[in-house]
Amino acid sequence: MRARGSQVNRRISWVVAILLSSAPALHAQEGLSPLERGHRAFRAKRYAEAAALFDEAGDAYWLGRARFAAEDFDGAAAALLQHLRTRDGRDVSALVYLGRARLRLGKAALAVKPLARAYRLEPKDPGVLYWYALAERAAGHPERAVAPLRTLADGRPSDPRPLLDLGRALYDAKRYPEAAEAFAAAVERGPDDAGAWVWLGLARFKANALDQALEALREALRRDDRRPLAHYWYGRVALARGDVARASRAFDAAVRLDPEAPAPRLWRARARLRAGERELARKELVAFAPRCEDPALLALTAQLLADAGQHDRAAATLRKALRKTPQDPSLLRALAASYEALGQLGPAQRALERALRIAPQSREAWRRLGAVHARAGRAAAARDAYRNLVEGVADPLPGDLALYGRSLLAARNPAEAARVLQRAAEAAGAEDRPALLGDLGVARYLAGDAAGAVEALRVAVRARPRDSRLHDYLGRAHDRLGQRDKARAAFLRSARPQGKDGPPSRRAAPRRALARYALQDRRPDEAERWAAEALRLDPKDPRNLELAGRVALVRGDAATAWRRLAAAVERAPRRSELLLLAGRAGVEARRPREAVPLLRRAQAAGADAGDVGLWLGKALLSLPGKAGQAVGVLERACAAAPKRVDLRLALAQAALAAQQPAKTVAALREAKRLAPRDASLRAPLVEALRAAGDPAAADEERRPWLELVHPELLEAELPWRERARRALALVEEASLPRSLVGELHLLRTELLEAGGDVAGAEAALRSAREAAPWAYRVPFAGGALAERSGQDERALERYRLAMRLAPRRAGPAVATARLLLRSGNVRGALETLTRAVRRCPNASSPVVELVRLRTLRGETDRALDRLRAARPRLSATALRVLRSDRDFAPLWSLPAFRQQVGDPLPSDFGRAGERLLETGEGVYTAWGELLED
Repeated sequence: MRARGSQVNRRISWVVAILLSSAPALHAQEGLSPLERGHRAFRAKRYAEAAALFDEAGDAYWLGRARFAAEDFDGAAAALLQHLRTRDGRDVSALVYLGRARLRLGKAALAVKPLARAYRLEPKDPGVLYWYALAERAAGHPERAVAPLRTLADGRPSDPRPLLDLGRALYDAKRYPEAAEAFAAAVERGPDDAGAWVWLGLARFKANALDQALEALREALRRDDRRPLAHYWYGRVALARGDVARASRAFDAAVRLDPEAPAPRLWRARARLRAGERELARKELVAFAPRCEDPALLALTAQLLADAGQHDRAAATLRKALRKTPQDPSLLRALAASYEALGQLGPAQRALERALRIAPQSREAWRRLGAVHARAGRAAAARDAYRNLVEGVADPLPGDLALYGRSLLAARNPAEAARVLQRAAEAAGAEDRPALLGDLGVARYLAGDAAGAVEALRVAVRARPRDSRLHDYLGRAHDRLGQRDKARAAFLRSARPQGKDGPPSRRAAPRRALARYALQDRRPDEAERWAAEALRLDPKDPRNLELAGRVALVRGDAATAWRRLAAAVERAPRRSELLLLAGRAGVEARRPREAVPLLRRAQAAGADAGDVGLWLGKALLSLPGKAGQAVGVLERACAAAPKRVDLRLALAQAALAAQQPAKTVAALREAKRLAPRDASLRAPLVEALRAAGDPAAADEERRPWLELVHPELLEAELPWRERARRALALVEEASLPRSLVGELHLLRTELLEAGGDVAGAEAALRSAREAAPWAYRVPFAGGALAERSGQDERALERYRLAMRLAPRRAGPAVATARLLLRSGNVRGALETLTRAVRRCPNASSPVVELVRLRTLRGETDRALDRLRAARPRLSATALRVLRSDRDFAPLWSLPAFRQQVGDPLPSDFGRAGERLLETGEGVYTAWGELLED
């Protein structure tokens, strides 16, 4: 009632003001109050003057009205609030104007409060209904505006505008079917309103009634075809129905009517993409983007630029879009993808972290962040990102579990990776399961479960037979289980030509395994081929260099082995096994000065004491004046490995070089005690005893062996059949090395042939070849026997066969040259020795024999030239031979010889002692053949 009374009083004041304004004489006589003058100024639209007069009169309501009309909304709101305080907040008109002022100030939430109070006071007033609904919609509560607008529409049955407002409120509330009904009622009341038809089409489009939406938009265009919005939505509906051509025409019309609107251009580009006109869409958007601020259009432009490979322009476009909507996580993810394509992993990481701060549950952002960390080599950070992807999710996707499991593998946690990948494989479909089983097999192998790895990898390789990585790990698992044949087959499949996927380091792994198997099976040619392929794929991997060095050592190419292993040590300087192997190669390549530091580093790194001592002793023995140190090193090695025969033999050689005959004999006796059935030890012991001045002991040691192998036995009275029987008895000893078995079979051949048993001799020869088919020593030893029997032609034939079997061995070449020289073929001997020097760059014996031959022929200048060229690689033994053998006496007086070799030894060193010294080939036995160490 008080609200109605205030409105009545206000109307009376208006009437009085009108009457006073029609009587100017009366005004002049009686004068007007500030309130009356304020009303006159208000009607004359002099709002500032009216506001001042109302303020003077103290009327807060009219002061607020005047300020509202003058667009001083802050002042209006303050005056109206003051007025409402005096009226207990029940003045409906003041409440409405207060709400309108706040709406104009952009304070929709504050505007709702007075208008809601006015709605409660006057629920039927049209103005109150309208402004309250408008405030609720502006505040983001369209569902609250529906009831007042429906009341307003019911109260005006012929007016379409309340129905339009109602339809918009329902549309904003996403109640599209009801909105379509409201718009349909509005077009019935006002069928000529093209805008109402557009709204009707839009509501039907959102309600998925595409045919009815298209019909409504046709009606809108029939009434007004100059509306770009009608063309735009017509194109959207046509595109949703799959009519790309009609949609394109509609979007073209919208662009012609409003060239600066971004939405029609955006959807025209999408229509062109649907039509396959990708390049045309990209060109148009790229041309329009500089003058556009619409984030959706800029995002599509960036996508098209990225698809065209222009990632830098795509990133710039996305940064522009983010200036408009900086909190859009989809734009940040797209920007991160562009940065990642440009290789800028730092900016990509920061963009994804920003996107995750806005939307922390974004699975796509976590996936991309994990990929960025993985690409940057941050395995732990990638693992954490993928963990966030799967944690907190009741049923994570198999692909996400697979990403997490692979990141655990990269972070070196194979046991946990196997558990996660097992879950992923169980949840995956039939198409994805083989790949996951492959990763599961790899994880199990790395976790030590070789049997489980085989189980998973077998299934994986059946589904993906061309995946070389799976075959590689299957081979590794079989190898760990000791199943060599299966492992070899898997490695061969992995190394096939089609298996070229993956980085070179992984492709080299199966080739290393195959080379290792070939070495174990004594197939050096095959091992060299696989090792060369591995080295070609990854020439900087120390494992490939080490393998190539091992193969070169087996093939007798010490120089190549040294180069490979030295390069491997540069890349892996702390591996004790590699240091030891490189030191051994340095010794065999006649580079003892470089080998000694490597062997000492291997000793410090914890390598096997026996192996280090063996090769360090040999290296020191090759250096001038270091024989005594070599003896000390080898004695310590023998103490560390007391059951190794090779260490005793090396100690014997060092003691002999240091002129310590007692230690030489003691070392050989200990070697014989450790290997009592090794007949090859008897002859060196005999020679050592002779050199030590104990001929009786030497004869005692020599007697059992003479019965079988000494050449003088051929003329002895013992029947040849008995000699052959005893040789066969030695052959049948299981503990004999295969090389000695071959030589004894060859001895049986000679014995049987001497006894006239030709068939038996041929059988024994076949047995020799079967026992050692790869060894050049068999024909070499046969040549020595034939030479001692006076069969020079036969000996020459066998020596040449040995040269063909081992072209890089110097022994057969030296023996061949000796026979050629004996037969008068000096030129052939020179050519053979020259070729041996070239083919065996690390051997000393061909150089010594070539210098001997030149010296005996009087060619001292040429002999000195050859000696000067070969001096860096001559062994200590060779130097002692040059200084002690009488054949070189013509050179001893020459200063150049003394400068290169040193002073002659005061006494003859002794040819018997020389047979025990290590040369490039091995140790001389009693009958002159050369056995490897």
